[in-house]
Amino acid sequence: PPYLLALGHPGRNIAVLLGRESRDIGTFDSDTDQFSEEFAAVNPWATATLTTRGARGCNRWVRFIGPYPRSFDIKNADGTNIVEFRAAGRLTMIHGVHPSGKKYEIQNPAKPVEIRWPDIHWPDSWPRNTAMDFSAAVVPYVPKADESEEVRESRWREIFALHGEPFLMPPVVKKPSLNQVGFAALYCAETPLLCVPGLGFLRYHERAGIWKLATPESVKIELACLLNKVVVKLGIRSFLVTRTNFLLCELVGSVRGLAEKELPSVEDRARYLVLANGTLDLNMTPLSLLPHSPHFCALSANPHRYDPDAECPRWLAFLNSAVPPDDVLLLQKWVGLALSGKNSAHAVLVLLGVGGSGKSVIVDVVSHLIGRANCAELRTKHLLERFEMARFFGKTTLLGSDVPVDFLNLKGAQALKSLTGGDPLSAEFKNQNRPVEIRGIFNVLITSNSRLRVSLEGDGQAWRRRLKIVLFMKSVERQDPNFAKGIIECEMSGILNWALEGLSLLRSDYENEGHWVLSPDQQQRIDGILSESDSIRAFVAEGIEKGDPEWTVTATELACSYEAFCDAKGWEPLPEAVVRRSLPNAMQEVHGVSFRHDIPRLGAAQRGYRGARLKSPFSQTESSDGYATDTV
Repeated sequence: PPYLLALGHPGRNIAVLLGRESRDIGTFDSDTDQFSEEFAAVNPWATATLTTRGARGCNRWVRFIGPYPRSFDIKNADGTNIVEFRAAGRLTMIHGVHPSGKKYEIQNPAKPVEIRWPDIHWPDSWPRNTAMDFSAAVVPYVPKADESEEVRESRWREIFALHGEPFLMPPVVKKPSLNQVGFAALYCAETPLLCVPGLGFLRYHERAGIWKLATPESVKIELACLLNKVVVKLGIRSFLVTRTNFLLCELVGSVRGLAEKELPSVEDRARYLVLANGTLDLNMTPLSLLPHSPHFCALSANPHRYDPDAECPRWLAFLNSAVPPDDVLLLQKWVGLALSGKNSAHAVLVLLGVGGSGKSVIVDVVSHLIGRANCAELRTKHLLERFEMARFFGKTTLLGSDVPVDFLNLKGAQALKSLTGGDPLSAEFKNQNRPVEIRGIFNVLITSNSRLRVSLEGDGQAWRRRLKIVLFMKSVERQDPNFAKGIIECEMSGILNWALEGLSLLRSDYENEGHWVLSPDQQQRIDGILSESDSIRAFVAEGIEKGDPEWTVTATELACSYEAFCDAKGWEPLPEAVVRRSLPNAMQEVHGVSFRHDIPRLGAAQRGYRGARLKSPFSQTESSDGYATDTV
């Protein structure tokens, strides 16, 4: 009772925030007594730990020792839950009243059992979820240069047993001859190399921890060097005279076949954040730094060091001076999303506002945080061109800086929905016979000093889900012209921590609410820009009413009233020719009235519509100008 009283609201429900904030508390929420008993049957500790119950099933509470996965559900074939594992960012009720009206109760008032994730067991009859097999164990990568001579020779013998000796020597043959497949296999064993169909060779760079494109010519040179090394060791230097370009090209072909491998999915690769001093597994809680490894198959790296204690006071002070707290939170979540390398929220962030308001500082700092090598320029006017998608291979973020007002209104802007919606896309490279499939999970950041128009093409809901808008309403005074550079040099490890926290907050939004949580003002901005982008339809819906068949309105009256409607909204009206061309379709779709040529005005027939009229204050009359401001 004293604790409940200290919370200030003893009559309300109480939930526990799980994960790091509660020192790694998690719960297993079984939806029925049957599933709860099945879980306890293979986990004897479950009967000894804190257990609570709402209306049905129960929650078994644990405190984890070491890393554990993010929250996940195990479901039946029909989609119903068997058990929910709740951890970082999730909440579990422990006191109060269940929606069914039943009070939450504590069935076993024990302390949560301390347990490691590998000690969790699952009933054989339950469907499998890959998160069940979560393991923090990382296969250590030992560079070939650090191997002992014994280990290397043992590995070579295994290769020779499978592909044959690289050289056939007398007395088996009259003179030494090269086994091309065996030699190519030896090269593949000594060189961390992949050959991705349609893309080409990738070579692993140990210092950076990532795979980078390699040309066939560089592979040819390495083969020549290895050939020289082997023939010297075997004492057959005379064979070097046969090291022709033709032979090396044939060896490259053999290497291409032996090293051919498909890359893991983008989702699997986005799990790992490669940093300057190690790699973070973003699915691991709590975060811990792992050594670089080619097994992660990372194609991009973040150039900064991870320091869990680093802070960024200047960065936070700058953001708080530029935008309100809700928008700082929105920026934090998006930067965390961009840092992950995967746009799981399908978001497009747009920074709008006056010049000198801090937008360019944010782009500069964020692009450095993500890594300039991981960013590409977004050019909507070229998105439908043949080789444009190939520019995005290996990138994670697309940047459109200081774009014009029609940037999202161009025909190619529709491709943004695919680039951010997870769609499979075909990237065609020059001088490559086979296109490479990439996934549309790019993070997109756009800045503009103008209020952008969006090409909706009847799909306003898709843009409503994607757009996230931050308004910069005031100029930020900065005396130091190298302000962004100073932050980049001094606070990037702190900003990295800030972004990782933002990613955790965004994941909590989806785990608890099922969507990105926005403030009413932020949602209103999105609705406003979409309405302005479809201003003709908005005018027809809000400014015109359908009713008496004798009601009439002319095209001229509509065009004049549309301009007044936009002025009242603070919108930029479209040219009159565009308005007149678009009104017939809008009137037909919204009100079901057709364009006519027999609308009477001033004793003559004019173009317009019958069965509809302008709403007050723009209702038409028989006056000379066709409409008045206060006549119904």
